Amino acid sequence: MSIFRFTNQGPQHLALQRAAAAVCLCLVTLLGGCEPTEKPPAVAAARYETLPPKEVPQVLKGTILAIVDAQGTDGSPISAYGLVVNLPGTGDTTAPQPVREYLLKDMARHGFGRSGAASSGYDNAAAMLSPDEVINNNPGKKVAIVRVDAIVPPGIRRHQRYDVVVSALPDSTVLNLSGGRLYPTGLKIEGADPRAPQAHIQELGVAQGFIFSNPSVALNPRTVVDDPQLSRLSRRQGLILDGGVSTVDRPIILRLRSPQRSVSRSIQVRLNERFQTEPSAVAAAKDEGLIELTVPESFNGDWEHFLGVCMNTYMSRSPDLVASKSKQLAEEALKPDAPLLNISYAWESMGTAALPALTPLLSPKYPQDICFAAARAGAFIGDSGAIEALIQMAQAPNHQFQVDAIRTLGQLSINSGMASNALTKVAYGAEPGSYQPVATASQDAAGRVGNTVARVEAYRVLADRGSRAVISRTVGDRFFLDAVPAGRPLIYATRSGRPRLAIFGDVGISTPLTFTGLDQELSLSCQAAGLPIDLYYRGRNARSVVSIQVRPRAAELALILGGVLGDDTSGMALTYSEIVAIMQSLSDKGLLIGPDGQKVPFVLQDVRTVRDEVENAPPLPGQGRPTGDTIPQLGSHLPTTLPTAPSPETPPKPDGRPSGRP
Repeated sequence: MSIFRFTNQGPQHLALQRAAAAVCLCLVTLLGGCEPTEKPPAVAAARYETLPPKEVPQVLKGTILAIVDAQGTDGSPISAYGLVVNLPGTGDTTAPQPVREYLLKDMARHGFGRSGAASSGYDNAAAMLSPDEVINNNPGKKVAIVRVDAIVPPGIRRHQRYDVVVSALPDSTVLNLSGGRLYPTGLKIEGADPRAPQAHIQELGVAQGFIFSNPSVALNPRTVVDDPQLSRLSRRQGLILDGGVSTVDRPIILRLRSPQRSVSRSIQVRLNERFQTEPSAVAAAKDEGLIELTVPESFNGDWEHFLGVCMNTYMSRSPDLVASKSKQLAEEALKPDAPLLNISYAWESMGTAALPALTPLLSPKYPQDICFAAARAGAFIGDSGAIEALIQMAQAPNHQFQVDAIRTLGQLSINSGMASNALTKVAYGAEPGSYQPVATASQDAAGRVGNTVARVEAYRVLADRGSRAVISRTVGDRFFLDAVPAGRPLIYATRSGRPRLAIFGDVGISTPLTFTGLDQELSLSCQAAGLPIDLYYRGRNARSVVSIQVRPRAAELALILGGVLGDDTSGMALTYSEIVAIMQSLSDKGLLIGPDGQKVPFVLQDVRTVRDEVENAPPLPGQGRPTGDTIPQLGSHLPTTLPTAPSPETPPKPDGRPSGRP
């Protein structure tokens, strides 16, 4: 039966039929799949959250600091499992089965059990053992399976180095890691996962080298000392100084608080213009919200200095604005609790245009912190007057920023003869214009008079610069033995960064004496004053028993223990940790003396506990704790915390420094 009947019923019926046909045609068209009307495009979701404006001092408005937050300024934790060898019977290879299987494969990959493996950083004796012999048999307990951790510094460049922490596994019976050597170990993000150590492929660094232990532990590694200060934990872990090397560049990230592509691009252009003398660009805008910063090699890993200059750079480079802002910064510096480090960075970023404003502040009539802020900025700009002001601060024993001035002189690219001469006088422990000691050794040892920290800092600068004021010699591939050939006697040893043992002045060994160490493997004896010392060593490193006579000089003893003074001692080759332990023990017993018979103090570099940083580092990459400066510090310093608004996820780091002037 038809829905519509075509009959001859008049105009009205015909109109109704036509209307019904039109409706039917529309239904058929719609059901038949005609192309639908095109919908308006959806608005893309914002890639980054817009953050509220940052509160910064009025004088810093217009800087990059005011519109960005710095990310990637915490250390990144990386880790792995590795092997420590050459232990004096204190090792153990107990480990979870996945860890053992991973190490067996890794050893096979490095050629264990085949000739030529030693060329990959493995010594001949161990490399000729099969992986199974090393892991499952462990003859003589000379090998230990360990966990290796490091905190990669922010902004690190490929081939730059950092310290590494080595720890025995919780369930192993390792007694002591002192004297051992870590084989080359690839470090990864969460590489020390006991369930799947092979899960992560990309290596971000490689660690190897000799383990530095607590000197009290290293002196007798097999002896269980009943001393509450020497915990079991301290015997089962140690450091490898400068033992890690980065295999990648790690940029610092600037995150725009109000994302905008044009602003991101402008920051890139402004910073690359500011650092145009660098061989490659330092800033790269990735999108509307992020800019990557690459720390130039010329900063020698000092990412805080580089970031400080970047953040406190004004976006406008107008000469009129620079002139007015530099004057405003000088006025702000005179106010109580002024952000002096930010002001100093801002001056530095302006270059020579800032000198007219900061030069008057070099006058000693201004507070010491203001003078130092102006002097450090002017020195990095290259102003001779500012450098002279820093030299005067570096030579002033009672100056609040003496150590900071010494450190700043060491950072300058300008190798000034005046600066080197001034630092030499400081390292030798003499007043300006003379080489008379400022204090006796006994007073300095008591910490009441003298400035040992300044002397050590000046020596470090001179040694790093290769100054002839420091006579330096490498002891194998283990450490540097440095001599500062004048001044008050002192012995200093590093325990972070490059391993260096420094002997200041004329340090002798008191005789007669009887001394033993390294679990009775080493003995020093002399029956009467003025006679040579009989040295006897029958340890694991010697090809045969070593029995020789040594002059009673500390430097000569260190070289002989290192195995580099004479063919008959070449097999001794004690580690840096063992030699430091011996020297410290001799000092503690009063057996190291100066020409006047005074006891010589032994100073071990004071650093924060690296292991604590590793344990406190969050597991996410790029969210570790900063390594910071490792140099001992005295007195007050300029504030180093930039006035940024911390995010809830990343609390600001405590740095132990005052936020304003005293």
